[in-house]
Amino acid sequence: MIWTHLRPNAFMQNFINHHLSSMRVLGLFHDPVGEGRVSYVDVGDIAAVAARVLIEPGHENRVYTLTGPEALSSHEVASRFSRAAGREIRCVEVSVDAARDAMFGFGLPVAVVDAVAEWYRLMRDGKLAGLTPTVQEITGRPPRGFSDYASEQGGAFR
Repeated sequence: MIWTHLRPNAFMQNFINHHLSSMRVLGLFHDPVGEGRVSYVDVGDIAAVAARVLIEPGHENRVYTLTGPEALSSHEVASRFSRAAGREIRCVEVSVDAARDAMFGFGLPVAVVDAVAEWYRLMRDGKLAGLTPTVQEITGRPPRGFSDYASEQGGAFR
């Protein structure tokens, strides 16, 4: 059996998917990651790597960890969104327990809440801060930076 495993880090797009309304209306997002650094990756980079892996030989039975080009704290993410929006977007830190309570309030099942809470703890502890050259090595171009992503999305929460 031939396989290739892509292991993308946290997605840049999750900020818009999860926080667009609060950024647009309140100018903030709540986040339990704190000062933990995360090397967010763009889903377009994941797709580009997946396409290459599918059509080019030499990727059989390999594991690839995919990251963006920098590891950012949530406050640095907020700063990038602020520049893109032309107004202040703040990160309001919350505890992982408060995030768990909110997820339960949205009706998420215990298994999902536990998994996401563990993910937040890993992020908070800096376990997702590592950088890899994989996107560049496989696609021949550098991974997209968070500032570029934020600039593209800036109009969504002006």
